[in-house]
Amino acid sequence: MKELTPQEAADAAAKAAAALTAAAPAPAAAEPAGADSPHGLSNAAEIEALADQLGECADEIHARILRQIRENNGPLSESEQNAARALFDEELLLRQRADGLYADAAISVVSELGQQQKHIMALTANAAETIRKIGHIGHLVGLAGSLVTLGGAVMTHQVMLIVPALDKVRKQIALVDATAKKP
Repeated sequence: MKELTPQEAADAAAKAAAALTAAAPAPAAAEPAGADSPHGLSNAAEIEALADQLGECADEIHARILRQIRENNGPLSESEQNAARALFDEELLLRQRADGLYADAAISVVSELGQQQKHIMALTANAAETIRKIGHIGHLVGLAGSLVTLGGAVMTHQVMLIVPALDKVRKQIALVDATAKKP
């Protein structure tokens, strides 16, 4: 798969976001497609469902960055601008990975993973919810990076990379939860 130029990536992200918003129903309590599969990511529908979740995480990252900018009193400092740019870059990369998963869904089957699809989908849904409530911007950077790593690992079809990527997402969510509980 060829690397996209920034403009191509932005256009693809906009089209994917529009398609997801227009075509996909709002997230419901029902289990995602492929949730009953005994092995995670074992068919194209499960890969597409993961791509949907990663796209939702990218949407949450974008919304969180914009909220942080709007809530800022006065102009952003240089370090805040750099952090926002870095997060926008992570969001774009996450969208590219999700778009790549859609494109390669038919060949991106990772049946050896051994984790049920519903657990993987629950983890990425939890990541999207965690992004909404993150209080410390540094945690957002960590979680965004973990999600990008997961998307890339799935695209490589290598279980040895996917399992640590899933663990990294879990650890980042736990870190946010633990920090949020402290007064």
